[in-house]
Amino acid sequence: MATKLTKYMMKKIIAIAISSKDNTVYSWYYDEVDDKLYIMEGTSTFLNKSTREFKNVIYPDDHPPNDPDKGIVAIGIDQNDRCYTWYKDYKVSCGSPTNLGSKDDLEDYALPAGQNPSKIVGMAISTEGKCYAWYDNNTVSCGNYNWLDRDKIPYSYKIVGSEKTPSDIIDIGISKKNRTYIWFKDGVRSSGITKTLNTEKSKNFFIKTLLPKDDIKTIIETAFEGKFTNDYSFIIADEIYHCPTQTDITS
Repeated sequence: MATKLTKYMMKKIIAIAISSKDNTVYSWYYDEVDDKLYIMEGTSTFLNKSTREFKNVIYPDDHPPNDPDKGIVAIGIDQNDRCYTWYKDYKVSCGSPTNLGSKDDLEDYALPAGQNPSKIVGMAISTEGKCYAWYDNNTVSCGNYNWLDRDKIPYSYKIVGSEKTPSDIIDIGISKKNRTYIWFKDGVRSSGITKTLNTEKSKNFFIKTLLPKDDIKTIIETAFEGKFTNDYSFIIADEIYHCPTQTDITS
């Protein structure tokens, strides 16, 4: 099980997507301290390959990532490495992983009857360019980037192997071989198919991050709410450079 600090880290991630071209896993997270969106590149287990590969992300000026009415719902990457971002106000942009609106103007997108953006728990694009959206009522639809149930109206999906529910999901991605990966808020990653999110062979996932010494005390006290019940070891940076309030931890 993930530690309290790991759970604290997961709260910052707002979207995860897999490139069906080369299986690179991209994770976007918002840092409220400096009001910026960042991206990591890695694998399904290690979300970043390096502790220094945090990049700034450009997004449409009128759609801040954390905006309660226009913020990001989900991000998906198609087989041609086009990156689609869906927003809370029924808009979708097309761009790259580091520039979410670089290719076209924002368009409207349509959801299945009875659904709205707040009910989406994950979205992903398959190698065939099909766009899947999973909802909090245990249904999933299939369509394209601006018509989410064009090909299949919502059908049932289930999470097997645990007592996890849709509200436990951070995001969902589809790999080059059309394997469906699920990341949960407690730091667990599992895989399956679009209608069966299997957690029976799940494993923890990690973020590699080095922290300046001066930042550690504040971050740990916030994450643990001032309560220390175990001994922990941290990787600490020797030099000062920007990084989010996250750290590798073993207990």
